[in-house]
Amino acid sequence: MNSLIMKSEVTKKNAIVFGIGIALLSAMGIFSIYQWVMWQRFNPGETSFEVILLVALIERVGAKYTYEMGEESLCITKCGIFGMQHYEVTYRDILGIYHYTPQLIGVMKFRRTFRLNSAIDGRDVWTLAYRFTGVSNKIENRRIYLKLSDEFLAALYDKMPDKVMNTEQKVVVANLKK
Repeated sequence: MNSLIMKSEVTKKNAIVFGIGIALLSAMGIFSIYQWVMWQRFNPGETSFEVILLVALIERVGAKYTYEMGEESLCITKCGIFGMQHYEVTYRDILGIYHYTPQLIGVMKFRRTFRLNSAIDGRDVWTLAYRFTGVSNKIENRRIYLKLSDEFLAALYDKMPDKVMNTEQKVVVANLKK
C-alpha cells in the first residue's frame, strides 16, 4: 500500500482575519517603540507582551503541516518558525479519531495535548486520541488536534473502521473497557 500524504491548506477568509490581527499587533508594537523613542516612556511589560503575542500568532498561522498515512503509523510533520517537529503515532496505539467538540471538563484525562493544525486551514478539527508509553513504561493518554480532509479520513476509516469517525463517548467507553 502506498502512503497517503495530505498537507494543510489556506482558506482566504481565515488568512484575512489573521492578517488583520497581525497588522494590529504590529501597529501596537510600532506605537510602543514610537513612545519609547519620542517620549522616553518605555514599558517593558507592554512591549514584551505584544512581541510574545505577535510571535505566537505568526507561529500559529505560519506553520505548515504534513500528515502521512504509512503502513504502521500516522506521521505528522510540523514546519514552523521554530524549526521542524516530527510526530509519529502507531495505529495500534490509536484509541480513536472523533470530531472535536469544545468542553470544560472531559471524561477521559489526557496528559498532553498537541495542536497540530493550521489556524488558517478552514476544515473541521478532529481529535486523535492515543496511548503513549512514557518514562519507566508509564502509559498515558494523549491527544492531537488535526484538520483532515474527507479523503484522508476515508483512508483512515478503511485502515481502522472501528476507531475512526466515532463519537467521543464510544472512544471513552472502549478505552475504559481496556
